[in-house]
Amino acid sequence: MLFRSTTSWKVKSPGVPFFEDGKLKPPEPVSYREYFRRIGVDKIYSDESLPIHERFKLMQCASTDHLGFVGYQVGEFTAIQTGYYIPPIKEFKTPTGERVSGPCCHVVIPVDSPYYHEFTSEDDAVPFRSNDNRWVLVTAYNKWEGGWTGKHGIKSLEDLRKPENGKRVITDVVAHNMNALIRIVKRGNKKSDRETLRRVGEFLRVAAPWT
Repeated sequence: MLFRSTTSWKVKSPGVPFFEDGKLKPPEPVSYREYFRRIGVDKIYSDESLPIHERFKLMQCASTDHLGFVGYQVGEFTAIQTGYYIPPIKEFKTPTGERVSGPCCHVVIPVDSPYYHEFTSEDDAVPFRSNDNRWVLVTAYNKWEGGWTGKHGIKSLEDLRKPENGKRVITDVVAHNMNALIRIVKRGNKKSDRETLRRVGEFLRVAAPWT
């Protein structure tokens, strides 16, 4: 049976979320053609000069979801951790009113974190203190407004969307998370460590088929 529709988050453009009444508009039924348009790969999908399996290979790494995650769900924070991306530095106030400077990027803040925040618009941002006690200005989505280190020849977002580069990056991400697991196991059995283990383990379960 050929399915002619799916569901998708509404976007202002590929990678830019659509907010309605201060909330992300929930996924809605759309055609597959509209779905591919929303994740920015409709031109690849429509290119009949390429075999269908080649198109889907390109689409897999070129797609951008409603929060700006690219390909194998690579976001700014992951690209920073693995040495590919340089975030812009901005000045902002902490919850206590202290003025600080720090990186500006999208981070998935745990729901049980004291810094958890439900974003209300695409321009919304919130200060967040990372595990290494550095302040980060967290944006509502991955804006990719920073620079690139040039690692493995990746110097732009378009470079990141190429299949050979997407695989390189996700391989580094898995290695980074494996090293995090090893450090946690060696360090002890704190509650925060157990939660980190759960999250990293879930990522590895999802990412493993592509590495």
